[in-house]
Amino acid sequence: MLKPGTGATIAKGQRVTLDYLLVNGTSGKEADTTWGKSKANFLADPAKFMPGLANGMIGQKVGSRVLVGVTPKDGFADTGNQQLGIAADDTMLFVLDLEAASAPLAKATGTAVTPPAGLPTVAFGADGKPTVTIPKTAAPKKLVVQPLIKGTGKKITKGQTITAAYVGVNYRTGKPFDSSYQTGNLLDQPIGVGALVPGFDAGIVGQTVGSRVLLVLPPASGYGKTGNAQAGIKGTDTIVFVVDVLDAY
Repeated sequence: MLKPGTGATIAKGQRVTLDYLLVNGTSGKEADTTWGKSKANFLADPAKFMPGLANGMIGQKVGSRVLVGVTPKDGFADTGNQQLGIAADDTMLFVLDLEAASAPLAKATGTAVTPPAGLPTVAFGADGKPTVTIPKTAAPKKLVVQPLIKGTGKKITKGQTITAAYVGVNYRTGKPFDSSYQTGNLLDQPIGVGALVPGFDAGIVGQTVGSRVLLVLPPASGYGKTGNAQAGIKGTDTIVFVVDVLDAY
């Protein structure tokens, strides 16, 4: 501890906003820093992020400046990081300024919105998993972005990374082709920068954290003329997503 903070105690699973200085523990040379750049966001969960650094944040108070030493095993898993100049057997020293911490929402929370008739519908079971029902009508020709719950959190902007629960369904077959509820892995991707299919990018930018959004993507807004053979999606298939926006950073 270099300087104690007076904020809330950081808990496992929270996302921590911070500045850091990284020094190679073997050479003593600076390897990286956020000072003078954009702040970082690290996940305080040793099962999902660098264990030595995650454990170094858990239990600290927001507002603290802490020094964290990370062994090779608890850092880059004995492989090192060539880009940072960290060899496989180098320890790392981090100086962290812990500025804020928050946990993603468990599910969409806000004001329910009644969608127009004729769109796919979604129902959540007692197990918390969604079922999407496709109408008998032909698929829309244009991208549909329909909030089902309007969240009260911050507005999503292009370039942010979102954390979201989602299910994707093929309009033609009515069957899911991807679902975080089945895999247990939330989406954690930059939005609006081409990391996701075009309609997903376009539909989520401008929404608010806490929202549940129904997206209906014609082929041009989805996987295009090539489709996605692995997911069973043809080049002519429209796809549907139901997205719970749980966090953005």
